[in-house]
Amino acid sequence: MPSIKKKSVKSEGKDMKAMMLVLMLAGTLAADVLHHEQFSDGTADLTWVSTWGATTDQVAVDWMNGNPAGDGFIGTLGNGLSGGGVGTAVVAAPELANYQVSAQLYLQPGTTHYRGVVGRATDFSTDTTASWGFYMFVADLSSGSGVTDERFMLRKWLPGSAMATVIKVWSHAELGDLYPSTEGWYSLAMAFEGDQITCSINGQTLPNGTWSDDSFSSGGFGVYYFDSTDMEGNLSFDDVLVESETRVDRP
Repeated sequence: MPSIKKKSVKSEGKDMKAMMLVLMLAGTLAADVLHHEQFSDGTADLTWVSTWGATTDQVAVDWMNGNPAGDGFIGTLGNGLSGGGVGTAVVAAPELANYQVSAQLYLQPGTTHYRGVVGRATDFSTDTTASWGFYMFVADLSSGSGVTDERFMLRKWLPGSAMATVIKVWSHAELGDLYPSTEGWYSLAMAFEGDQITCSINGQTLPNGTWSDDSFSSGGFGVYYFDSTDMEGNLSFDDVLVESETRVDRP
C-alpha cells in the first residue's frame, strides 16, 4: 500500500504539472499583427510615401542575399528628395495609437549616416513647413573625434521644424553589448503606449529605454535615413512589422 500511495502522489503531481502547462499555454499573450512588409514578391505590399508627399525617389525594391526575410528582396530608401540629405518614407495610418513598429536595418559601424525607424507620423505634405511630424529612433554609428559619435537617439520632428529635437541619447558606453559591433542587420523598434515610448535593439529594451512625450498621440510608421555628404546613398531595410500594444490571447 505505501508503494501504491507513493505512486499515486507522483501521478497526481504529473497531472497537476500538465494542467498548469495547459493553462499557461492557453493564457499566453501575443501581439496582434497590424501591418507587415517583407517585399517578398519583389514589390512593396504597403503604400509608402515621403513626408513631403512624393511617391517617387523614395522606396524601391532591391536584391540582397542573406536578407532577414530570407527571400532576397529588400527595401531601399534614398535621401535626395528633400534636398538636404534626408529620406523619410512612411505608411499612412492615422488611426494607429498604441503599437510597436520594428524594422530590420542594415547598419555599418563607422559610418556617418542616420538610420532608423519612424512612428506616429501625423501627415504628409509637399510643403516643408506644414503640420506633419513624427518620432524617430535612429543609429549614428560614426567613429570620428566628435563627442556625439557612436550613439543611438530618440528624436522628434515637430511641425514646421527645420531640424529634429532630441528626446534621449544613448552612448556606445551606455549601450554596451547592445551597440552594433559589426556590419549587418539589426532590428530597431519603438513601442508606443499613451505618452510612453520604449526603444529596443534586437528585441532588448535599451537602458532607461522608456521615455514620456505627448507631442504626437497617433499616426503612421516608416523608416528614416540622413546623410548630407552623400546624395547617392540609401538605407537598406526589410521585415517592417507593426504590432498592436493591446495584448490578445493566442487561439
